[in-house]
Amino acid sequence: MGEFIFNFSDDLSSKKRNANSLKINFGISLLFFVFILSISDWEYAVGISFFVFLVQFLKSSRWNKYFISHIELKNNQVLIRYKDKNEEKVLSGNKSEFKVTKQIAFNKTRTAYLAIYKNNYLYIKQFEMGEWNENTFNKVISAFS
Repeated sequence: MGEFIFNFSDDLSSKKRNANSLKINFGISLLFFVFILSISDWEYAVGISFFVFLVQFLKSSRWNKYFISHIELKNNQVLIRYKDKNEEKVLSGNKSEFKVTKQIAFNKTRTAYLAIYKNNYLYIKQFEMGEWNENTFNKVISAFS
Protein backbone atom coordinates (compact mmCIF):
# COMPACT_ATOMS: atom_id res chain seq x y z
CA MET A 1 0.00 0.00 0.00
CA GLY A 2 1.15 3.53 -0.74
CA GLU A 3 1.62 6.31 1.69
CA PHE A 4 -0.74 9.27 2.14
CA ILE A 5 0.19 12.22 4.34
CA PHE A 6 -1.79 15.43 4.42
CA ASN A 7 -0.90 18.37 6.67
CA PHE A 8 -3.23 21.34 6.86
CA SER A 9 -1.57 24.71 7.30
CA ASP A 10 -4.87 26.45 8.04
CA ASP A 11 -4.82 25.14 11.61
CA LEU A 12 -7.00 27.86 13.15
CA SER A 13 -7.80 27.91 16.84
CA SER A 14 -11.40 27.42 17.88
CA LYS A 15 -11.52 31.09 18.90
CA LYS A 16 -10.40 32.25 15.43
CA ARG A 17 -12.79 29.86 13.67
CA ASN A 18 -15.68 31.18 15.78
CA ALA A 19 -14.59 34.81 15.28
CA ASN A 20 -14.60 34.34 11.49
CA SER A 21 -18.06 32.78 11.70
CA LEU A 22 -19.31 35.62 13.91
CA LYS A 23 -18.30 38.17 11.26
CA ILE A 24 -20.15 36.27 8.54
CA ASN A 25 -23.21 35.72 10.75
CA PHE A 26 -23.29 39.41 11.67
CA GLY A 27 -23.14 40.37 7.98
CA ILE A 28 -25.99 38.00 7.09
CA SER A 29 -28.08 39.31 9.98
CA LEU A 30 -27.38 42.90 8.96
CA LEU A 31 -28.61 42.17 5.44
CA PHE A 32 -31.81 40.67 6.87
CA PHE A 33 -32.22 43.73 9.11
CA VAL A 34 -31.90 46.18 6.20
CA PHE A 35 -34.23 44.17 3.97
CA ILE A 36 -36.94 43.75 6.64
CA LEU A 37 -36.58 47.38 7.72
CA SER A 38 -37.34 48.44 4.14
CA ILE A 39 -40.65 46.55 4.14
CA SER A 40 -41.72 46.60 7.80
CA ASP A 41 -41.24 48.15 11.26
CA TRP A 42 -37.87 48.26 12.96
CA GLU A 43 -39.14 46.01 15.81
CA TYR A 44 -39.76 43.18 13.34
CA ALA A 45 -36.42 43.83 11.69
CA VAL A 46 -34.56 43.61 15.01
CA GLY A 47 -36.46 40.50 16.14
CA ILE A 48 -36.08 38.56 12.90
CA SER A 49 -32.44 39.59 12.45
CA PHE A 50 -31.62 38.51 16.00
CA PHE A 51 -33.33 35.16 15.40
CA VAL A 52 -31.38 34.65 12.15
CA PHE A 53 -28.13 35.57 13.93
CA LEU A 54 -28.83 33.15 16.78
CA VAL A 55 -29.64 30.23 14.46
CA GLN A 56 -26.56 30.89 12.29
CA PHE A 57 -24.34 31.26 15.38
CA LEU A 58 -25.50 27.96 16.89
CA LYS A 59 -25.05 26.21 13.55
CA SER A 60 -21.53 27.58 13.00
CA SER A 61 -20.51 26.76 16.57
CA ARG A 62 -21.35 23.13 15.83
CA TRP A 63 -19.54 23.25 12.47
CA ASN A 64 -16.41 24.83 13.98
CA LYS A 65 -16.05 22.25 16.75
CA TYR A 66 -13.58 19.98 14.89
CA PHE A 67 -10.57 20.78 12.75
CA ILE A 68 -8.38 18.04 11.27
CA SER A 69 -4.75 19.16 11.07
CA HIS A 70 -3.02 15.95 9.97
CA ILE A 71 -3.97 12.68 8.25
CA GLU A 72 -1.46 9.93 7.68
CA LEU A 73 -2.00 6.49 6.11
CA LYS A 74 1.06 4.27 6.12
CA ASN A 75 1.23 0.46 5.91
CA ASN A 76 -2.53 0.12 6.54
CA GLN A 77 -2.21 2.23 9.70
CA VAL A 78 -4.13 5.48 10.13
CA LEU A 79 -3.16 8.48 12.23
CA ILE A 80 -5.45 11.52 12.41
CA ARG A 81 -4.63 14.57 14.50
CA TYR A 82 -7.50 16.97 15.10
CA LYS A 83 -8.82 19.60 17.44
CA ASP A 84 -12.02 19.18 19.38
CA LYS A 85 -12.59 22.87 20.05
CA ASN A 86 -9.00 23.65 21.19
CA GLU A 87 -8.15 20.26 22.66
CA GLU A 88 -5.62 18.30 20.57
CA LYS A 89 -6.75 14.72 19.95
CA VAL A 90 -5.41 11.73 18.05
CA LEU A 91 -7.40 9.01 16.36
CA SER A 92 -5.42 5.99 15.18
CA GLY A 93 -5.84 2.39 14.21
CA ASN A 94 -5.93 -0.05 11.34
CA LYS A 95 -7.29 1.26 8.06
CA SER A 96 -9.98 -1.46 8.03
CA GLU A 97 -11.51 0.09 11.19
CA PHE A 98 -12.16 3.40 9.42
CA LYS A 99 -14.88 4.57 7.10
CA VAL A 100 -14.62 8.02 5.52
CA THR A 101 -17.52 9.57 3.62
CA LYS A 102 -18.57 12.91 2.25
CA GLN A 103 -21.98 13.96 3.52
CA ILE A 104 -24.21 16.66 2.10
CA ALA A 105 -26.57 18.60 4.34
CA PHE A 106 -29.28 20.87 3.03
CA ASN A 107 -30.73 23.68 5.06
CA LYS A 108 -30.73 27.18 3.59
CA THR A 109 -27.70 26.26 1.52
CA ARG A 110 -25.91 23.10 0.46
CA THR A 111 -23.18 22.18 2.93
CA ALA A 112 -20.66 19.37 2.59
CA TYR A 113 -18.64 17.76 5.34
CA LEU A 114 -16.24 14.86 5.75
CA ALA A 115 -17.47 12.22 8.18
CA ILE A 116 -14.86 9.96 9.79
CA TYR A 117 -16.06 6.78 11.45
CA LYS A 118 -14.00 4.29 13.43
CA ASN A 119 -15.68 0.96 14.17
CA ASN A 120 -18.98 2.45 12.92
CA TYR A 121 -18.85 5.30 15.46
CA LEU A 122 -18.81 8.85 14.10
CA TYR A 123 -15.79 10.62 15.60
CA ILE A 124 -15.28 13.68 13.39
CA LYS A 125 -17.35 15.94 11.14
CA GLN A 126 -14.97 18.21 9.23
CA PHE A 127 -16.93 20.98 7.53
CA GLU A 128 -15.65 23.09 4.63
CA MET A 129 -13.22 25.65 6.01
CA GLY A 130 -9.88 26.99 4.83
CA GLU A 131 -8.09 24.27 2.86
CA TRP A 132 -10.92 21.88 3.64
CA ASN A 133 -13.25 21.79 0.64
CA GLU A 134 -15.01 19.13 -1.43
CA ASN A 135 -11.89 18.55 -3.53
CA THR A 136 -9.86 17.83 -0.38
CA PHE A 137 -12.65 15.59 0.93
CA ASN A 138 -12.50 13.58 -2.30
CA LYS A 139 -8.70 13.17 -2.03
CA VAL A 140 -9.00 11.88 1.53
CA ILE A 141 -11.81 9.51 0.57
CA SER A 142 -9.73 8.19 -2.35
CA ALA A 143 -6.79 7.55 -0.02
CA PHE A 144 -9.02 5.48 2.26
CA SER A 145 -10.48 3.46 -0.66
